[in-house]
Amino acid sequence: MKGLRGLKFVLWVVGLCFLAAFSLMWMPWARLTATLTFAGKYVGVSALPGTPEVIYLFRIICGLVALVGLFFLLLALDPLPYGRMVTLGGWGLMFMGAACILAGIASNVPWQNYVLAGVFCLTLGMLIIVPYSVARKAAAGQETGEIDEEMPGAEF
Repeated sequence: MKGLRGLKFVLWVVGLCFLAAFSLMWMPWARLTATLTFAGKYVGVSALPGTPEVIYLFRIICGLVALVGLFFLLLALDPLPYGRMVTLGGWGLMFMGAACILAGIASNVPWQNYVLAGVFCLTLGMLIIVPYSVARKAAAGQETGEIDEEMPGAEF
């Protein structure tokens, strides 16, 4: 079916990227700050303070991000029956990307801190919504008995 393979691929990529936050949830704090300090040289992120409140919030946020990853992996198994949830996931990612960019601009932080996350979320949101609409139209055409014509660029 048109667009379904590409949609499943993007949902798997999003799910696995978000599920990777689960590993950060259990990483020792000293190792995590060393990793962030190393990565911070390239993207402009400074080290996090090691106060108990920051550690707790970081671990809880990582758990919530991993939960969102499980949501996308569930959708990747069979996206068509979950119609509105797939649309919600795509629009939610695009909203998150816009929020990252706008919050970064409003906070006057260096652009390297927020552009990568914002563009990542915006792009993947679009890559979910477009193939889903193509796959949904193709599925509706098969249900009504219409001929499924090839459309250039519909398959990934």
